Amino acid sequence: HRSEILKLQGRWSDSLAEAGLALDKSPEGLGAAQAHLQQANVHRLWGEEVLAEAAYRRAGAMGGNPQPGLALLRLAQGNHDAAVASIRRAVAEAVDPLPRLRLLPAFVEIMVETGHLVAAREAAEEMTTISDQTRIGAHEASAAHGRGLVELAENRAMEAIADLRGAARRWQDLGMPYELARSRVAMAEALRGLGDEDAARIEL
Repeated sequence: HRSEILKLQGRWSDSLAEAGLALDKSPEGLGAAQAHLQQANVHRLWGEEVLAEAAYRRAGAMGGNPQPGLALLRLAQGNHDAAVASIRRAVAEAVDPLPRLRLLPAFVEIMVETGHLVAAREAAEEMTTISDQTRIGAHEASAAHGRGLVELAENRAMEAIADLRGAARRWQDLGMPYELARSRVAMAEALRGLGDEDAARIEL
């Protein structure tokens, strides 16, 4: 859990180290699987695909669930069919709202990237419904970001900007710099689509 918090704070090196400490204390079992997943996710974010793949496989061998990270890794590798198949299966298997909410942001990202906009829109709406029930800041930010990605893909730039700006404010309040950066990059794309290059450069 500490490793996860450090990752969310943007302290990726510290997150890797903390996961390593957890593995030193408990090298087997579900706790070790979770530590490998933390390492895998950080390696993926850094673009270290070989290390990420190996860590996801170690986590899976110990009973951990490598999704949605493994599907996002496949997307980054350009293996769109595998990414779509993996994330669709994972979401279909998740029944309860909170486990689904852990998967739906990646589902939206993958579906937008691969052109499955109807599925992406439905997932973004589900995220909004769940976040309205939980009233948790990170859930609300994630839902707003998901809506913004879909609206951007559907050429609804003004709506996208409003949702992405709302997401960015929440990420900033929560001290989550990577998620903040992603929302601002998407906002820049929307602003560029409206011809406002100056505002786009500021966001970038």
